[in-house]
Amino acid sequence: MYSRALDRTNWSERATLSPGKGRTYDLLTTEVLLHRLEVREGRLVLPASGEDAKETGDGMHYRVLVVDPDDEAIPPAALRKIAALVNAGATVILGKRRPDRSTGLAGYPACDEEVQRLTSQLWGDPAAATGTRPIGRGSVITGATVDNVLREAGERPAELDRLLANAV
Repeated sequence: MYSRALDRTNWSERATLSPGKGRTYDLLTTEVLLHRLEVREGRLVLPASGEDAKETGDGMHYRVLVVDPDDEAIPPAALRKIAALVNAGATVILGKRRPDRSTGLAGYPACDEEVQRLTSQLWGDPAAATGTRPIGRGSVITGATVDNVLREAGERPAELDRLLANAV
């Protein structure tokens, strides 16, 4: 996981979303997404480890996960985990780029079919209106800026949690 300073305006050169001026964010690796990230009471949580866990029992908390893939290939396991997080109560803001194939050939062609099925579940019908869609106990948001999503939630920039971004 990598933290980014306030002067950085995007998490990747191919980003379709921006964190918004003055917002901090942490970049999440696929490994951390798959093995550490969980949902507690509607918040995304990275449990503390080592001495931090003994002292606080908790780790970093995030209001939203921003999924803004660099290209159309994504590991099926990453999409499965994102879908599970949403079902468990997470709020996920999705970028414009819709994955359509797996990053590898293991299980081909079923791996590509799974990516397409999960993309359809998360991003919805490409011809449909954008906005917020409930999935399980959580929601996915498409076609909106990160700033607008957080402002509509009634959050002022000074009170916002850090964003958690996964450029996968």
